[in-house]
Amino acid sequence: MRRLWQPCSRRPGGVPAGAHKIRMVTYNILADKYSSFNAYCPPQFLAWQYRYPRLLAELEAYAADLLFLQEVEESVFQEQLQPRLQQRGYSSLFHPRRSPQGSPGLDEGVSLHFRASTFTRIDSLGVRLGDADLTEALLPAACCSNPRHRHNRFLPTLAQREEGCLMALLRHEPSQRHLLAVSTHLFWNPLFPDVKLAQAALLCSSIARFLQQHRLAPGDVPLVVGGDFNSTWQKYSSDQWDQVPPGTTLQSGVYQLLQQGQLTPSHQDHPARRTCCRCSSSSSSSVIRVQQQQQLATQPLDWQQQSAAQLAEWQQQAVAQQGFAAQLWGGSTDSSIEIDTPQASIDEDAAAAGSGGGRPSSRRGRRSRGSSQGGGSSSSTLVDYSFHTSGLQLDSSYHMAHGREPPLTTRTNRFSGTLDYLWLSKQHWQVAKTLAMPYREAQAAAPPESVMDLPPCPNEVMPSDHLAVGCEALLLQVAA
Repeated sequence: MRRLWQPCSRRPGGVPAGAHKIRMVTYNILADKYSSFNAYCPPQFLAWQYRYPRLLAELEAYAADLLFLQEVEESVFQEQLQPRLQQRGYSSLFHPRRSPQGSPGLDEGVSLHFRASTFTRIDSLGVRLGDADLTEALLPAACCSNPRHRHNRFLPTLAQREEGCLMALLRHEPSQRHLLAVSTHLFWNPLFPDVKLAQAALLCSSIARFLQQHRLAPGDVPLVVGGDFNSTWQKYSSDQWDQVPPGTTLQSGVYQLLQQGQLTPSHQDHPARRTCCRCSSSSSSSVIRVQQQQQLATQPLDWQQQSAAQLAEWQQQAVAQQGFAAQLWGGSTDSSIEIDTPQASIDEDAAAAGSGGGRPSSRRGRRSRGSSQGGGSSSSTLVDYSFHTSGLQLDSSYHMAHGREPPLTTRTNRFSGTLDYLWLSKQHWQVAKTLAMPYREAQAAAPPESVMDLPPCPNEVMPSDHLAVGCEALLLQVAA
């Protein structure tokens, strides 16, 4: 399917003097190891030998200067993507996400591809977002010194996760300016929005630290972050994870953090509002979430194979189960009692235990170096801590161009929504065009259900369960 580039509807106009046009695309290409979860698709269209030529043709048709890819299997990168894209004039980088021990399939990760005639690599770095040195530098000292504190139960899950980012500091040859390109993929599980939120904050902290290592101020370098953030722009109706009051919408914590630069404990995705951090034993909804997390930590089947009906059944069982609160709190209904968090993390390919994730350091009294940077809270505890973007000022390319996000960037037979974004440092870029979606789109913000002309993906035409998101952005001259 040929996709066109559509002009910006929010800020039409000519090209500013001295601006340079750069085309960029982010795309979750669906790793072959995960394709079996899309059993609604006929197997001949799921086969990698069918999907790969179509993915490659799609990528080449975009003619991007920067490509940000997710769910790239290491062998696919080394044996297929890198050699082919090198022939097309691209330099390529890869950062793996380690699979849990005993899980099937090859390691996959994120990759970054840049046009060698346009960019020169100065330095690059792959980062695992759960590493202890990152969490200690960003989160409150009390939070990292005692991860079993009742306010810090999300920390073991954050520490066990293998998601990361790949950063490349580039020199843009036409302008001779530095540019930082980052490819990332955040945790997928909708039961852990607080973990995704922390990952997004750690992503920003990693970017700021990397730039500072090169004696560059975060606000001075043009930035592009492309990825699958597994977080929606707007949630239009209630589901098994969130209640949406009629006539309103909910914005995910990740999206609000990245766009606004800060997120306070009042947001529904903050750890202070989620039971993996703080829970009242009298709250049935909190009990439900805790039991779901505990069950997911030991489930033999992958989360993505669970239907909405099964999830609803879990919720009903949690409400009906007598004495669950007492069992949850170690035989007491006193919510101040510390409990052990299940030492297992859920991955796309197995609900087996996490097997080698780092743990936050047990050193006590360490000062949180980043807790007040970029407008963040100086709190000593997580429960009243405000997450921040370490001074980065970001907006998504689609929102900059149209004042909204597309209704969806992924559609399966179980879920539709917008999860994929290109985040730009808004003081450095003006979006001129965006990659048109392969469906009819309203001019105003609309829920995923409004899209009637896109079947579940992948299919005979669409080679992935995600859609590529792209833009043509103008690199602006910024006064010193």
